[in-house]
Amino acid sequence: MSIARVLCLLLLLPSLLMASPEQAAKRFVDLINGDTSDQGRVFADAFIAKRGAEGIAQLLEMLADDNGRLTVADVVASSDAQIRFLASSASGQWLNVSLDLDAEQRITGLAVRPTEAPLDPEQQGRTLAEIISLLKDELERRAQNDDFSGTVLLAKDGKPVFAQAYGLADRDSGRENQLDTPFNLGSMNKMFTGVAVAQLVAAGKLDFDAKVGTYLPDYPNETVREQVTLHQLLTHTSGMGLYWNDAYLRSKEQIVDLDGFLATFVDEPLLAPPGTEFHYSNNGPVVLGLVIEAVTGISYYDYVREHIYGPAGMSSADHYDKLERDSGKAIGYYRPPGADAMQSNQEGLGNIGSPAGGGYASAQDMLRFAQALYDGRLLDQRMVAMVTSNKLDQGDGFGYGYLFGDQEVNGRRYIGHNGGAPGINAEFSVFPELGITVIVLSNGDRQATPVARLLRQWIGHAKL
Repeated sequence: MSIARVLCLLLLLPSLLMASPEQAAKRFVDLINGDTSDQGRVFADAFIAKRGAEGIAQLLEMLADDNGRLTVADVVASSDAQIRFLASSASGQWLNVSLDLDAEQRITGLAVRPTEAPLDPEQQGRTLAEIISLLKDELERRAQNDDFSGTVLLAKDGKPVFAQAYGLADRDSGRENQLDTPFNLGSMNKMFTGVAVAQLVAAGKLDFDAKVGTYLPDYPNETVREQVTLHQLLTHTSGMGLYWNDAYLRSKEQIVDLDGFLATFVDEPLLAPPGTEFHYSNNGPVVLGLVIEAVTGISYYDYVREHIYGPAGMSSADHYDKLERDSGKAIGYYRPPGADAMQSNQEGLGNIGSPAGGGYASAQDMLRFAQALYDGRLLDQRMVAMVTSNKLDQGDGFGYGYLFGDQEVNGRRYIGHNGGAPGINAEFSVFPELGITVIVLSNGDRQATPVARLLRQWIGHAKL
């Protein structure tokens, strides 16, 4: 979705003034879907000024890429100041969307959170053995229809009870996916950054409440340096945004370190005053990576290799550059709008991932990470609770810790993270009280999340 197209849509009249909540929800979803027939002005000038046209274009494109075509399922609450609705997609994604409105019913702010799909009563009360049987059938159906390529690992008390690979890691060579195939994790890498910061706090080298300038006294952006804390960077409340901007697109092939990422966003103004609003951010984890480098004297990449991947036994995990081939990593594939065939995502990738995402790991690696997280190899249990527990009041069973999600389904808590981009989709969920780990990694577009959500629903309503 181009900036010019978004600007055109933003400047169209009339506003949402006379729209019902259902109509307003549909107009917003139509904008995400790329439909231009509805000429409603959906963003107020204040919101445009805060995020910028480029930022709004990125946001809408990210929603479209992560979820596919959306449909309004149900308006669950509405008032003069806010509309909240559920939206679903044909691929099985569900979102809880809140639109903040001004006096003229134009959108001044929005929040989009993943949520669990309503569950058919017949799918409740199943045993783990029944869930495994259903999962096997579901995955075979999806694989036969080219709707799933990747690996799925379900573990109980650290032991796999289901583990299977599907599809091709490289469609040109015919190389098949395996359980030890490294997949691009997308934003799942944020968990490793959160753990790394917590390790250094435990070692007395960092303080969650300290300002960025404590560790980066020469950080070029004065507002970030003097006002933003590590806590805010870890909880996406720093006001920093996403580095998927024009500067990144121009330089992504040449970026080899965190300074290269920093140069793409360092001069951007904050989206909100630090500590006041949740704005999902990739810039924040990059700054955390720079803090890690400053206090350890080694690169971020070396730190996670030595202090997370190594101790956890994650032998296939790393931030591989896009041209690397020795690891056997999976190549991502997606289907462009209107295209019949899947195509490689390699051209769209940057040279290397960052502390915000883009590293690689296998399903086996991620199970080892889950085990190491809870058996004391990475953090003590007090610090695990600190990192994984909700720090924000998001409601609807959705919470966020220190670069970990903290959510629940049917009252059963799970922690973890997901990741997604064209040709990339990954899900990692641990139900700590149940001893169950769900890992779904895919090199296909939006193919992991529907499987993981279905599994979480079954587990949340299971007879265990």
